[in-house]
Amino acid sequence: MRVFIVSLLLATAAAAQSRIAVLPVQPRAGALPAPDAIAFTEEIRVVARDALAAQGYEVIAAEGSDPAGALDATGAVLAVLGRAAQMEGATVVAVSVYRDGTGAPVSLIRVVGIGLAQLRADLHAKLPNQLASALGLAAPAVEPRLPPGTLRMPGGTKAAPPPEPRAAAPPPPPAPPAEPTTSPPVPDEDPLITMIRDTTTDVERLRGLRRKQNLKVQILDGKLFSKAVWEKAKKELTPAVVAAERARWLAFNLAPAAVDPAQALLDVLDEQVAGFYDPFTRQLVVRKDPPASAGAMGPDGLRVVLAHEIEHALQDQNFGIPDMAALPDDDVRLARTALYEGDAMAVMTAFSALRAHKPIKASIASGAATLKALDAQTLLKMSGKSPQLQH
Repeated sequence: MRVFIVSLLLATAAAAQSRIAVLPVQPRAGALPAPDAIAFTEEIRVVARDALAAQGYEVIAAEGSDPAGALDATGAVLAVLGRAAQMEGATVVAVSVYRDGTGAPVSLIRVVGIGLAQLRADLHAKLPNQLASALGLAAPAVEPRLPPGTLRMPGGTKAAPPPEPRAAAPPPPPAPPAEPTTSPPVPDEDPLITMIRDTTTDVERLRGLRRKQNLKVQILDGKLFSKAVWEKAKKELTPAVVAAERARWLAFNLAPAAVDPAQALLDVLDEQVAGFYDPFTRQLVVRKDPPASAGAMGPDGLRVVLAHEIEHALQDQNFGIPDMAALPDDDVRLARTALYEGDAMAVMTAFSALRAHKPIKASIASGAATLKALDAQTLLKMSGKSPQLQH
């Protein structure tokens, strides 16, 4: 009997030494919805089982978020814990592997993706080697060092060798020019709603991005729209931003010292904005009676303005728009703003060309060349800047 008990204890200990404990993924707020976190935890267990079954390892589920506690409770040789965060519109899951008595993880990989499908693909590419190297079954994979701040996205592959040269095929016939969307009138529907729906369809087609969810639209009269503009601007024009803007205007002699940057910008927004996308509420806000500035852009002026703002909505749904006030310095804010606004300007130019039945690529190139040739005063006037800046 004693021999049997000793043998049973030894077998139990040996079984524990061949266990891998996987803890639930811990997502930061807004990084990964709870159902996705549960699904990704199960995916970690599935990948671990597939990778280590041939070596006799058993993958078990552990509870909580403490790897040391999981190792003690299960007697496992390794504990695996993922922590999810949001970065530049992508989800990053840091998957750490712990051994008993180490405290710190013995290895860490970063699984990156937009959506659960990309996260799963990147996990399958990285986790098997991480576990094998932690168990001493394989050498750890060495990834090339990237510059600080670089986010590696999944799906990249080495370039394939160039194909053997073949006889040149005749060029395909040119595609017919794209036509703008024009929906038939819907009974009892506000024509502005129809315009917004058609414009959204065209912007999605031009930009190659699709909505992840329905775009919320709020149509306001002049008084309520002005109030909404002021509320949005006050969120963005924090004291630090206003102080930095004032310093920039004075340093480059862009305005007299008496000009209040916040008031000047608010005046322009109130007078000339026909619509805007609010990333705080994630909705498109449109003025029911557009200002004269939209009419000055031609018969499609309001559509063109809406195309710009709808592109901001697509940016937010597909990549995320960060809180600019939370970014560390002016250079970072300026770079991010230039990226988002430049993309929206290109889409707006393409949309304008589509409406005018003009070549889209040529219109974008021509518009960029024209902007480069303009002086500062002309740019200020075209951008709708306050007269206080045009001194």
